[in-house]
Amino acid sequence: MAGIISLLFLHQTFQEAQTPISKPQEQTIINTKYGRISIRGKWKNTAYNPDSRQYEFTNEQNELLAITKAPKKDYPFYSSSFTDNHFAHAYYKWESEFWKNQGLSSQMILNDNKRNYVICKFSGKFEQKQVNNTFLFASKKGFAYNILITSDKLSQEKKIELLTSTYEAN
Repeated sequence: MAGIISLLFLHQTFQEAQTPISKPQEQTIINTKYGRISIRGKWKNTAYNPDSRQYEFTNEQNELLAITKAPKKDYPFYSSSFTDNHFAHAYYKWESEFWKNQGLSSQMILNDNKRNYVICKFSGKFEQKQVNNTFLFASKKGFAYNILITSDKLSQEKKIELLTSTYEAN
């Protein structure tokens, strides 16, 4: 009888060990000229801009996520002496000047020197519309990253979480 109880216990323990603790998260993956881009969740690729190399995605909540991954050396402000962190700051400065010339204001939200990214917000009126865009500018492994989220539904914390998780996955 003790042998049967032991077998039942081992069988139950084995089944519990095979049960995943959490379901794997759905991911959207697209292959680009410069490698794979992975985004947590279900997103639809809706546009590509060959000039900026930006891929645009939307989800069921009608949120917009745009990603550019391109060689750092292709940017006009690039210097071979830049560290990844210096490049991320130069990228932010370059974009800030562009958006300022378009009439938008710029606000740095987060500066992560360890992971080499800057998160900022550009807001104001652009092309007859009120915009409130949150960007992550970064550099790693020879590539520049520009990740944008536009959403009226997500909190700023959720936007930052989506931007950083997207960057970390790529």
